[in-house]
Amino acid sequence: MHLLENLKLDEAAAKNVHEFAFIMQPLKIQGGTGSTVSPVAVR
Repeated sequence: MHLLENLKLDEAAAKNVHEFAFIMQPLKIQGGTGSTVSPVAVR
């Protein structure tokens, strides 16, 4: 399970963006139980 508490969505909200594709790429760690992620919002 990934915790995504601190996403920076202020810019998207200011531009009235209501729909986007959310892409999240975790690190490829074999046998790991958690990792940092790289979230991307594609409009």
